[in-house]
Amino acid sequence: MLRFVKEMGFAALMVVGAMSARGQERPVPSVRYVGIEDGLSNNAVTGVYQDYKGFMWFTTYDGLNRYDGRSFTIFRNRIGDSSSLKGNEVYCIADDLWHNLWVGGRNGLSVYHPDRGAFSVPSYAPPAGGVPRPVSSEVVNVDRDGRGDMLCGDGGTGLLVFAKGDSVGRQVKLASGPVNYKVSAVCQDSSDGTTSADRGECGTLSLLVEGTGDKGCQ
Repeated sequence: MLRFVKEMGFAALMVVGAMSARGQERPVPSVRYVGIEDGLSNNAVTGVYQDYKGFMWFTTYDGLNRYDGRSFTIFRNRIGDSSSLKGNEVYCIADDLWHNLWVGGRNGLSVYHPDRGAFSVPSYAPPAGGVPRPVSSEVVNVDRDGRGDMLCGDGGTGLLVFAKGDSVGRQVKLASGPVNYKVSAVCQDSSDGTTSADRGECGTLSLLVEGTGDKGCQ
């Protein structure tokens, strides 16, 4: 997900709904302003996501926000509480097949488990092996592919792939270059213009790697 709000300087959310317009058969969108005066934690919104229940989730520079159409619930880091959000500056969000929410930000990766209302921190295994390490570098992209694997674009260790249902991922090593690299963007693509998730399969991944340009991997 692109950090579009940081670049464009948006200062509020525009919540779009549908309403009928006089003299028109098709509904037209109506736009309603929602900001910090409505309970949003911060006006710098970096990501937007709608879950399977219809809740809207917003990543911001000051916490994760859940919006039910009337009010916000804010999730922040609590010092000394390992079940809270890892850091307050968060950039991206996606869900897995079990509707857990994977949230990336400046302090790494957190997974929110709605069934118990708590967060956990995934780990990854380095290419050379060894003890799994918690994901603590800046995470700017997170997505799910057509197989149900979670893809994480990490600012310190590169592309991390978490197999379906696994909380320990693997660090993907590039064909050339250093073991650790910075991924600025991850894109799933295919020749027919749909994403691999749309087609229920895993297509080619395009990575934007800082200092090297685009890299493609299967």
